[in-house]
Amino acid sequence: MSAVSSHSKSLTSSFELRNATLALVALVLKTTDLTVLAHALEERFGQTPLFDHDPVVIDLSQLDAAVGEIDFGALAGCFARTAWCRPVSKAAASP
Repeated sequence: MSAVSSHSKSLTSSFELRNATLALVALVLKTTDLTVLAHALEERFGQTPLFDHDPVVIDLSQLDAAVGEIDFGALAGCFARTAWCRPVSKAAASP
């Protein structure tokens, strides 16, 4: 066996892909105004957040198509500070 072939074999055995079914919460975003959103999340969750750094999907289906660009980094920061959750994906969004 050549060195290249041996190296390729060891790389492909270093991980495995499997199907998984995961239960995730979808947070339906209705505004892109992070100040309004942060206030609403703080009011809803206060000092007792619903999540414990759980993964969530951000559902954008209720946003107007004319809202333009969304700053997902700032949005993730807002969720981390106020709801203690980690966005892992977005749904119902244009690419």
